[in-house]
Amino acid sequence: MALYIVLLDEMGTRVRDVPDPDGGTFDAAGDFDTLLDLAGPWQMWSRLDPYEDTELDHEQAALLLSDIARLRPLAQTGIETRGLDRLAALASICTHRPGYTLRFDGD
Repeated sequence: MALYIVLLDEMGTRVRDVPDPDGGTFDAAGDFDTLLDLAGPWQMWSRLDPYEDTELDHEQAALLLSDIARLRPLAQTGIETRGLDRLAALASICTHRPGYTLRFDGD
């Protein structure tokens, strides 16, 4: 099971060279699959299916950011934390740019 998340602009083009929270740039997020099954009062997290494709608009991305803030302390590895930080960076951009979407590509 794996999710691969990219940010799309209003034309549906993949956004590249997003500033990485750890330095450099990136254009996709992942590496938090083990957190997908965590129970909680999630607004958007529980809607993500590792086997299906899902798109979130800017309003849903804002709800996802709230979920990520609560999930981050539950990450047990640096890889999971980095994946959540990258997802938060993509979601933050999406939140501030109506017309952008987050695309979650499942297996």
